[in-house]
Amino acid sequence: SRFGVRIKDCSPYWEPIGEFLRQRAAQSFATEGAASGAGKWAPLSPAWAARKARIAPGAPILVLSGRLRSSWIVEDDPGHFERHTRTKFSFTSRVPYADFHQFGTTWMPARPVLVLTETDRMAILQEARSFIDRINPFILETFLRRGRPVTVARGPLGEFTRR
Repeated sequence: SRFGVRIKDCSPYWEPIGEFLRQRAAQSFATEGAASGAGKWAPLSPAWAARKARIAPGAPILVLSGRLRSSWIVEDDPGHFERHTRTKFSFTSRVPYADFHQFGTTWMPARPVLVLTETDRMAILQEARSFIDRINPFILETFLRRGRPVTVARGPLGEFTRR
């Protein structure tokens, strides 16, 4: 049915979520983690800070060549991984050392690029509500074509009830 096809294909919902996550990652890099849900990143060790100052003067934390940052925020970067299917969404960096920074190691503190805040979660939920609101006309049309009268109850998720 048309209803089944529309509700099973969430790909229009994933596109703005990917853009939102890329923007949040960019804000994390711009603020050295302060804009993320994890808070400001730990400072560099004195030895690495001195070496980095010589090889990449002025480069912020987690930026040496720019490869890691680009892999999180540039959609067509070879290190960026973002996959949208009809029912699933994946978003991460393919840079081999990304996980070391995201989760830390025994010798290096975690400096997570992407940790969602409660505000981020609410924004994602709002996008889900908008997506549901956009498909509601198709849901209504399907039920009306089948001779089933419906009443739309505009709740927080655009729920509908059948009478």
